[in-house]
Amino acid sequence: KEKQTKGLLNVSSTVHQRMVLQQKKVLSQFELQQQIRLESLKQKLLGLHQLETELENQLKEAEQDFVRELAALARVPMVVKKKPSKRNKPAGEKTNSKIKTFQSPELDDKDNSHESVQEPPGLTSGLRRERLHSPHEGETEPRRNSKDEKKKRQQVVKAFQ
Repeated sequence: KEKQTKGLLNVSSTVHQRMVLQQKKVLSQFELQQQIRLESLKQKLLGLHQLETELENQLKEAEQDFVRELAALARVPMVVKKKPSKRNKPAGEKTNSKIKTFQSPELDDKDNSHESVQEPPGLTSGLRRERLHSPHEGETEPRRNSKDEKKKRQQVVKAFQ
């Protein structure tokens, strides 16, 4: 009986050793697969970062193209009809339609060759608007009252319709 018990112990320890070796082998294969997977994910992440950078650059270029095109469209001539003003014109003088071109302030800085370029009515810059409404020292002309300003705004709106 002792021989059988020793034999069974030897067999069980051999089986146990084989199982431990098999576990170590499986764990090492698993770790290797995890390392490969980690490297693959790192490569994907790097690719995504490169793609993100490329897309950001394309977006910036598209924004710049859009702004350039918008600026070019802003310089399209438009017809503005001037209505006769009782204060400015003598009774016998006729009024003509004038063509004015609007140029964006950004382009004014780049190209000052369009000195006769004016903003369309109603689109005055904030700075100019402040100057129109702020009191000046030594002012000789009385300010327009709100009714005149309202009429002027209505005329501008009608001109663009």
